[in-house]
Amino acid sequence: MHRLDKDTSGVMIFAKNEEAKLALQDQFSNGSVKRKYVAVVDGKPYKTVGRIENYIVEGKNLIVRECKRTIKGARNAITNWKVIKFNNSHTLLEILIETGRRNQIRVHLAGIKCPVSGDKKYGSVTNPLNRLCLHAKSLEISHPLSCDKLTFSTKSIFDNLK
Repeated sequence: MHRLDKDTSGVMIFAKNEEAKLALQDQFSNGSVKRKYVAVVDGKPYKTVGRIENYIVEGKNLIVRECKRTIKGARNAITNWKVIKFNNSHTLLEILIETGRRNQIRVHLAGIKCPVSGDKKYGSVTNPLNRLCLHAKSLEISHPLSCDKLTFSTKSIFDNLK
C-alpha cells in the first residue's frame, strides 16, 4: 500500500473498508497508480531528465542501498526525474516512481550525487527547511468501486525555490 517516509509531506490515501483496501493494494501492486513527487536536492544533476533503474535492498540496520540483482532480498526500483529549476546550491526535481520501494527516491537521488536536502541518512550536507525536502505532490488511482480515475494533489512549499 502507499506510505510516505517519515518527514515526507504530501498526499496520502486511506481505505474506508477492507474491500476498498484490497482493491487499492492491488493497484499499487500492479503498478497502475501514478505517483508524482517533488524534491529539493543538494547540487545539480548531470542532466535535465533521467531514469534510474536498478536493484535496492534493505540491510539489517534499516539502511536501504543500491545492489546487484543477485543479492538476497534485492528488489527492482525505477525512478524518473526531471529538473524544474535550480539555483547555486539546490535543484527542484519532479519525480515519478514506477515502483514504490522503501526509501527508493532517497537512495536513487543519493546515487546520482544529488541527495534530498535535509536527508543526513543518505548524504545531504544541507538542510534549508529543517526537514526532509521531499513532498508527495499527486496520486492518481482508480476508484476501488466505480473504477473512475481520481487524482489527488497538493501544492508544495518547494515551488518557492529561488
